Amino acid sequence: MRTLTLFTLLLLFGQAFAQDDLPPVEELEAKIEAKQELLDEKSAEITAVSTFIEQLRALDPDSDLLDGKIEEKSKLEIEQLQIQAELLELTRQLLEAQKQAEFLVSGEVELQSGSYEFTHSIQEEISPQYNYGTKEQEAIKKGARIRVLYKKDAVIYYEYWNYKDESSISFKTFNENNPVFYMKEKEFEQVTKKLYRIYKGASVGAYTIPFRLRDIGGGDDFDFESSLSLQANLVFGIGNRETEDSFLDASFGLGLTGVNLTPDNSDVETERSANAFTVSTGAVFKFAPYANLGLFIGWDFLGQKDSDINWQYDGKTWVGLGLNISFNQVKTDKAPSNAKNEE
Repeated sequence: MRTLTLFTLLLLFGQAFAQDDLPPVEELEAKIEAKQELLDEKSAEITAVSTFIEQLRALDPDSDLLDGKIEEKSKLEIEQLQIQAELLELTRQLLEAQKQAEFLVSGEVELQSGSYEFTHSIQEEISPQYNYGTKEQEAIKKGARIRVLYKKDAVIYYEYWNYKDESSISFKTFNENNPVFYMKEKEFEQVTKKLYRIYKGASVGAYTIPFRLRDIGGGDDFDFESSLSLQANLVFGIGNRETEDSFLDASFGLGLTGVNLTPDNSDVETERSANAFTVSTGAVFKFAPYANLGLFIGWDFLGQKDSDINWQYDGKTWVGLGLNISFNQVKTDKAPSNAKNEE
């Protein structure tokens, strides 16, 4: 069962970050047919093993073969559920591809992607929004969120995010039977704003942490210093839905740091410097494009050749501060996924 749970989570994760491009309808239909044949074969195998287990139990309930056959049946059932999940995903892709193909029949079509939110409420009688199937006007509600499908002849085609309450009028109007809506591009730009994922993505960069506070617990060994440290960092950007840039970058870094060894903090007789291996984690808070504050914690570890000098901060936690930390910009043009509309 743990195997199935892991597979399901990986499948959902893959769907959340899947590309908008879909295989052709014919290719998906062929894949579904092949997957269905595989599912039928797996069902036949399970039936055969189940029959064998029943017969074996009737003849010899204590047979050494029984446990092995039961385990074999469990593995086959997990494989069957995996195939069913894959078949379900292929069917979803086929429905989406068929919807795309409907718009690709004639005229110039520019495939679009992205989610948007309506910034105005407009009554049905004067609404620029039309239902593609019925060609009737539909009212626009401020705050409703949509996913753009295509642009054709300066007209934007889109569908609504699902409403949470499936019994609501909004769900029946905008979600039931997967309706598509359209609006002239110029009017669309006037009544919507683009939405982005909260998670902006990951980046790799280098930065320095100019100030470090050591032994901040209030002991006699408290000290602060400016150290030359160069680190490589994996950075994860977080932001809001209305901007493509992150406002918080969480990071994990590895690097080398030059530390000062003195008679007061180690067993050396004269001051000298040494290199330490540094591990750190922290965050950069971005108040403006060129103004940010970094807050980090980390640990410095002296190399083997300096291990006998008893540096008092070796392996101990420090706190790092920095203004205008230089990170690679983390941003995204990807739309939110798996989200719901509110009533």
